[in-house]
Formats: sequence, C-alpha cells, structure tokens
Amino acid sequence: MLADAILSETARRLSTPWQDTLRCCQNRARLVRALYHRLDQLAETAAAPSPAPVS
Repeated sequence: MLADAILSETARRLSTPWQDTLRCCQNRARLVRALYHRLDQLAETAAAPSPAPVS
C-alpha cells in the first residue's frame, strides 16, 4: 500500500542522526515538503470517485 511505503520511507529517512548544519536542515525541509506533496496525492486519490463497476 502506498501509505505504508511512504511511512516506512519517512521513518528510515528521519532516523538518521540530526546534524547542526545547513545541509541537514535543507534535507529535512525537502523531506517535509515531499511528504506533504505525497499526502496531497493520497488525499486526492481518496477523494476521487471510484469508477462504476462494469457488469
């Protein structure tokens, strides 16, 4: 499932030790931005109407 994959990737990427550097802060900010983008995609997918079953 896509949500599970996103959560496991997030946990893996956030488990890296925090460094007091600009590069680390930028990488964390990129990660947060990417997570919000994926969350928006999941929300759009959930809100989209399902196609009618073909009988």
